[in-house]
Amino acid sequence: MKKENIIIYHNIPAPYRIPIFNGLKNIYNVTLVYYEKEDKTRKWIENLSTSNHEYHFCNNIRLKILRKTIVISVPPLKILLRKNISSIIILENPSNIITSTILTMYYKIKNKKIISWTGNFPTYNGNIPNKRMTAVLSKLQGIVYKNSDKILVYGKHTENFLNSKFNVPLEKCILGTQGYPEVLLPTNIEELIHDRNINIKKIHEKNRLCFIGYLRSHPNKGLDRLINFLKKNNIKNVYIDVIGDGPQRNYLEKISCGLNFKFHGHLEGDRKYSILSQSKALILPSETDSWGWVVNESSALNVPVLCSEKVMAKEIIEKENNGKIFDIENEESFTEAIKWISEISIDDYIEICKISGKAYKNYNQDYPLNAFMKALKNET
Repeated sequence: MKKENIIIYHNIPAPYRIPIFNGLKNIYNVTLVYYEKEDKTRKWIENLSTSNHEYHFCNNIRLKILRKTIVISVPPLKILLRKNISSIIILENPSNIITSTILTMYYKIKNKKIISWTGNFPTYNGNIPNKRMTAVLSKLQGIVYKNSDKILVYGKHTENFLNSKFNVPLEKCILGTQGYPEVLLPTNIEELIHDRNINIKKIHEKNRLCFIGYLRSHPNKGLDRLINFLKKNNIKNVYIDVIGDGPQRNYLEKISCGLNFKFHGHLEGDRKYSILSQSKALILPSETDSWGWVVNESSALNVPVLCSEKVMAKEIIEKENNGKIFDIENEESFTEAIKWISEISIDDYIEICKISGKAYKNYNQDYPLNAFMKALKNET
């Protein structure tokens, strides 16, 4: 049976996306067009050699408009003129919104099936002080959504936001692109889980939490808030392993003096997962996050999660009940989450850990693959 030809426009060759695209290649002739080769604010390593599909890169033009950097990505002409394409998938994000809008209208004129893809949520466009710029971004996003046949959304919070702000019908949305591929998990994951189960009582007693993220002030991962909160409330029985690096690290190390913080720097692979797997919980106090992949990773290792309500991956915790969600702006809510993980009984803790492992299985690679298939087949 002849495969249909599809083109996917995506921002960067992110390691957590390539296995999904490879999975689609088994059913469709997939061509990837990346807006950029890398995201310099990320520490991961893109490995395009694992791709089993055709891919290309755009040429980029950067413009400064109303104090906001806007990128116009120009795809290769041979891609734009390619014939016999059944569907176009276009990732929409704020930095590439002009490109997304132009591509949407171009393929609309060519009468192609258009599937937009977004993680839009209340702070998706950032904390932009210029209201005119925010209005322009929202207007362009509205054009993309209106002219799409289907919209792939990160999760239920994106779906609800598109419905309330942009009047996008719920039946137009296909839920669920945020599944984490098994091939990116540690190869010795069964061994790590086994060791964790053996040491579960020690892990429960130690009260050691793990933070994983890029240490930057904008968008803020909230580690400074966590440090100030622990200091203000004189909480000394919590230990935090910080896995991550970035421009905010020196400042965070300075203000955490006197607390039980250990900064490991950026770690990947076995070193990262060995620390995470021996943690009592992951803590993610981000002030804004369109998802939060570390929630998926932690769940895969049976590690519960303490998560800010600003993190859209909170839907895993809401659905699976494998942790606690707190309000980063509310000190009482923060206190309750820390108290909960500190005082949880060993029996309840073991049960939460089991739930975490089951939660990952609902957000693995099959989750986004099913979403893409539904969108391409025009299902709801």
